[in-house]
Amino acid sequence: MSKKTKRSISTFAILLAVMLLVSIATWLAAGKTYTGENGEMAEVVGASASDIFMGPVNGFADASDVITFVFCLGAFLCHRERHRRS
Repeated sequence: MSKKTKRSISTFAILLAVMLLVSIATWLAAGKTYTGENGEMAEVVGASASDIFMGPVNGFADASDVITFVFCLGAFLCHRERHRRS
């Protein structure tokens, strides 16, 4: 008998599912009004296909400074660990 390996859903699939659920929620709430942060009334606009596809790209662009910091920190720690062993 062979044992079945338990496979879990990938992180990318979870993020994609959440993004699609949020975009569907904007389509369902389109046209409704809400009070913004500064007290002004605003209307919900449904997400378009370009909003869905460009969301991750815009997110990476907005967080580029944080991403660069994390990459540099990781490189520093990796370099430090390699030289500590030798």
